[in-house]
Amino acid sequence: MSVLIQPLVDTCNRVLNTGSSLATSVLTINYHIGDSLFTAIKWIYTSFISLVCWLSTGLRIVLEDLVVFLVDISDSLLASWNLATNIIDSTVSGVFGSLQMVSSFVSRSIDSVLSGGIKSYQAAQYCANNIGVFFNLLGTNIKYYILQCFGSGSGWIRIIGPDPDPLQETLIWIRVPKKNRDKLAYKSTKIIKI
Repeated sequence: MSVLIQPLVDTCNRVLNTGSSLATSVLTINYHIGDSLFTAIKWIYTSFISLVCWLSTGLRIVLEDLVVFLVDISDSLLASWNLATNIIDSTVSGVFGSLQMVSSFVSRSIDSVLSGGIKSYQAAQYCANNIGVFFNLLGTNIKYYILQCFGSGSGWIRIIGPDPDPLQETLIWIRVPKKNRDKLAYKSTKIIKI
């Protein structure tokens, strides 16, 4: 029996060795394939995570640069706007200030000229009034003198003026009655201009 069993045991041992060798080979192949597959999956996962991190970092840098660019552009636009408004404000202030200064100068000059003209007119009017008063007194004195020379109240003198207008002439009219006309050099009524 041992002779009979021995080939069977050898065959079983060979089959089992072959099966064991096949299982070892399959397990080794499975190990290598699994390891390669795991390494590939690990590499894909790591690459995907690296790609996502790289993209997020790149996107973050791009967005930061975009924000910095937009802030710089807005600062530049704001500075340009401030410069333009300051230039316009200064120009408008200068123009209106100059116009106000010129109008003030013109109004003060006109006021000074008119004030001087009014004062000159008032001075001329004052002088004319004083001259009128003088001629009124002179006429009154002439009247009394003529009355004393030509009789006791038979003649009369009419004085026209003084008028407040300094350019108008003051006229003295002397009328002498007929009985005293022979004492005068002129025999008719005369207008004496003074």
